[in-house]
Amino acid sequence: MMIAEPLFHLILIFSVLLPLVSLTVLALLGVAEKEVDYWQLEHARLRLEKELQESKYMQLHQQIRPHFFFNALNAFLSLARLGKNEEMIRGMEHFALFLRDSYETKQPLIPFKQEWAHTSNYLSGVHGTHC
Repeated sequence: MMIAEPLFHLILIFSVLLPLVSLTVLALLGVAEKEVDYWQLEHARLRLEKELQESKYMQLHQQIRPHFFFNALNAFLSLARLGKNEEMIRGMEHFALFLRDSYETKQPLIPFKQEWAHTSNYLSGVHGTHC
């Protein structure tokens, strides 16, 4: 019994091409898997860099805070010695608002309106200016 020529060609194509196609697909899957692994590692590296930067920022912020606090107290002491009680009271009120905002805000980015109010409280509280 002989196989018809078109059927023979079809069997030949499937017996040769199917393994080649399968091998190609497997190779591409291996490359894709390595690419996914690379991007996962890159994402982890960027996340760790961000955490390191935030940690450095918090450390610096903690170092600045006592210096800033003592400067503010000295400014209030100077106002008291000069008898500028109203300015001192108004400044301490703004300074209290500034400190409350400083301790309540934990996010790295805040809205501009909130930052402006925070800065105004700082300037009004410590320097006696009005924004």
